[in-house]
Amino acid sequence: TVGPDGKPHVREFGNVRPSSRGLVGQVAAQAPSVREPLVDAILDEKQNTLVITAEMPGITKEDIKIHLGDGLVTIHAEKGEKKYHKEIPVEHELDENSAKAAYTNGIVELKIKLKAPAKKKGRDVKIE
Repeated sequence: TVGPDGKPHVREFGNVRPSSRGLVGQVAAQAPSVREPLVDAILDEKQNTLVITAEMPGITKEDIKIHLGDGLVTIHAEKGEKKYHKEIPVEHELDENSAKAAYTNGIVELKIKLKAPAKKKGRDVKIE
């Protein structure tokens, strides 16, 4: 991905680590039972929306479970041998009722509106 500074940020794919002998033949032996999908979260300030994209090939939309709560977005999916799980910390207040998700060609896209900042309540006190 390209960061806000305009410089590319390279991340490892999921949680499978390359070995000194390469990935071929080693992935099945080293792969954990649950994979961490590649996830990207983008804050769209113009539309006041958080967009989370996760790569989860080999499953159907019925296999995916998404949970929002307590500053955390959890994405989980299982289908046969394919298991994905990712917890994404979120530092913004989210409007849970506005969340919409779509799954197309192995990509989950979740759009959540941010809550408007609460107006401070109170009143001025006149000095007598």
